[in-house]
Amino acid sequence: MPRPPLPGGSGWRRRLSGPGWSAPDMASPYVPPHRPVDPDLIQALATALAAAAPRLLVLTGAGLSTESGIPDYRSAHVGLYARSGRQPIQHRDFVQQAATRRRYWARNFVGWPQWAATLPNAAHRRLREWEAHGRLAGGIVTQNVDQLHFKAGSCRVIEMHGTNSTVACLNCCFRAPRWAWQAQLHQLNPDFPAITDIKVRPDGDVEIPPAAVENFNVPMCPRCKVGCVKPSVIFFGDNVPGRVLTQIEGRIRDCQTLFVIGSSLHVYSGYRMILQAQAAGKKVLICNIGPTRADHLTHLKVEGRASEVLAAVDAYWSTHRMFS
Repeated sequence: MPRPPLPGGSGWRRRLSGPGWSAPDMASPYVPPHRPVDPDLIQALATALAAAAPRLLVLTGAGLSTESGIPDYRSAHVGLYARSGRQPIQHRDFVQQAATRRRYWARNFVGWPQWAATLPNAAHRRLREWEAHGRLAGGIVTQNVDQLHFKAGSCRVIEMHGTNSTVACLNCCFRAPRWAWQAQLHQLNPDFPAITDIKVRPDGDVEIPPAAVENFNVPMCPRCKVGCVKPSVIFFGDNVPGRVLTQIEGRIRDCQTLFVIGSSLHVYSGYRMILQAQAAGKKVLICNIGPTRADHLTHLKVEGRASEVLAAVDAYWSTHRMFS
């Protein structure tokens, strides 16, 4: 049987199968260079996903949000590590060092408005559609802290590493929306210099002059008055809460196939899901640009931009009437 046309007509098919590399999307500077998607792999992926539906569980990583303008850490040429020598903030440093907290909150204060305005991209919206049509009963586990899945309308989402959209005290039960904390920071720093030429980092903070950091005032917890306030995010060196791990284990147990999108699986919390899925006899499928830690454990891997791959899968399903 001849292979059906993929979206965009014959020109789109030629671009998928042609030689060379495609440059990052001009609207998405953080998508790394990647080879054109192999149409045969799209067919295999679409077939495998359809066979698993509705018992399909998706794990998403930073590579899903790069198309929304949020950089990741490890992508070749465009990730934070490739563009600078900066390392992500460490949990221990934030907890133990007032200077680290001041630096983090000063930079996050500047970056928050742009971060909060980030919108979901086509891949987020397509996953929402899959959920709405009952093809994603396992829901989504995301390593991202940007809440773009929720902005897109997805419901069954587990935020493995927390969210940047709320803050919490490390000493008491105080919690608040991030925008409310932003107002308190602004109140304490009314004369903070306007900084417009910024590039948001994966954590939502930005690079600003050291002098601006030195004069930045960070309030203590407004409830207990002694605790320091931290974003509700699992920083590097911290552990995913046990209750979250239990929820994820349940999702893996109930699914048939785990589909990884946009993650190198370098962080163990994501890689652990692959090991759990393999131990439970589940299939593992991967869509990512570049190598992953679990390439040797996957049943099928497709390299390509998430929105493009998911659109091609949807087109294959539609052409073959794989869902009524």
